[in-house]
Amino acid sequence: MSKSDKIRLRWWIAAIFVLGALGAGGWYLAGRMEKAQPLFEQLQIPAYFGESTTISGRIEDVGSGLDSFSVSIVIQGVGEHILAQSEFAPSSFFAKSTENAAQFFATVEPKKLGLADGQALIRLTANDASWRNWGKGSSASLEIPVTIDTRPPSISVLTRQHNLNQGGAGLIIYRVNKPLKKDGVLVGDIFYPGHAASPQDPLTRLAFFALTHEQGQGTQMAIEAVDMAGNRSRTGFYSHINNRRFPHDTLNISDSFLSLILPRFEPLPGADPQSTPKEKFLIVNRLLRQANEDLFRKTAKKTEPEMLWSGIFGRLPNAANRAGFGDRRSYRYDGQIIDEQVHLGIDLASLALSPVPASNAGRVALAQDVGIYGLTVMLDHGFGLFTHYSHLSNMAVEVGQFVEKGQVVGNTGTTGLAVGDHLHYGVMVGPTFVNPLEWWDENWIKNNVSDKIAQALNPEQNQ
Repeated sequence: MSKSDKIRLRWWIAAIFVLGALGAGGWYLAGRMEKAQPLFEQLQIPAYFGESTTISGRIEDVGSGLDSFSVSIVIQGVGEHILAQSEFAPSSFFAKSTENAAQFFATVEPKKLGLADGQALIRLTANDASWRNWGKGSSASLEIPVTIDTRPPSISVLTRQHNLNQGGAGLIIYRVNKPLKKDGVLVGDIFYPGHAASPQDPLTRLAFFALTHEQGQGTQMAIEAVDMAGNRSRTGFYSHINNRRFPHDTLNISDSFLSLILPRFEPLPGADPQSTPKEKFLIVNRLLRQANEDLFRKTAKKTEPEMLWSGIFGRLPNAANRAGFGDRRSYRYDGQIIDEQVHLGIDLASLALSPVPASNAGRVALAQDVGIYGLTVMLDHGFGLFTHYSHLSNMAVEVGQFVEKGQVVGNTGTTGLAVGDHLHYGVMVGPTFVNPLEWWDENWIKNNVSDKIAQALNPEQNQ
């Protein structure tokens, strides 16, 4: 190779090296000058702040990494309070930040910060470690409006008398001073939600509540209200509870009865192939019964936000009572008591395959085979009040359908754990089975429901 060729080769090598260095530098510079802003993710910032509210979130920058961030609460005319902040300096001038993401958590206690109730902003700011903006980096900011509310809601009871029977229902009307997240009546540890008495007056609340067949005198009752910021209030109200004694029956279980009934439930979940008829009966009478009643309670969690019914509730025409609400039942097999259960409705017997009318207007909430209850229609009458019609031979309505009082929902039958043709009629207030006799009593409805609504919502008409 000639001398000139060697010189020319050196120049090419030098040029390639320079171009490579310039390319690498350009690539590095482009990376350090990236313009993507940091991102705010997974933000848990409620719209209302009470006495103590926790906020959290995640800040991410996958390019040059994070340089710093801050979270503050701002009130116009008052100032700004830093809630969380952090800086992530790179190890050297040429290095990127080692933090591509960061979590923040902060607890806001307005009173400790000297903040009054009212409107505020949660302000989030973040800078990345790029060289944009003369080394200050790309920045991002976000402002979220919030409301500070540290005052518990107030509750004013509008109804005066609340007389209940063990296993019976009641109605209370009360007024609150602001929109709520949750409100209703707490009976023991059972909660009965309140509802707006009318769309025009959402702060006047109406709640049906109940006593189970086991809750008698001494049961604690109170109205509970939780506002949007989590502030909680509770107030008691005057009530009188009448204890009640329920009848006790002993039912004899024979092998012929088991051979008639048990095939209806095959295959029986939880039963071993070697299970005796007695063991299978106990699975049906205990576990399946509990699962069926839990289905009723689950269905009753969703109710129409208005009262769809009016007047006295009807009963199956020309029918005789065969078993009452709250009856204590002992099941005797081969001379021994093998189980104890409580009857949570009233059994009504008329002619076989008698038409079953809806006892009042409502919407069909459930229409299906419900284990020991057989073919069952459950009607939602609004505000947490339900009736159900069981052991039907057929169903004449569908879920979601509105039915008028007296409209036929099916015919009586022997489905489920029934021997003779009859109707099992039940009434529920929220998750609680209550005595249907009250709802068949015109005076009871007048004194405990209709008059109370009229007096509480239209007091000027009752003076």
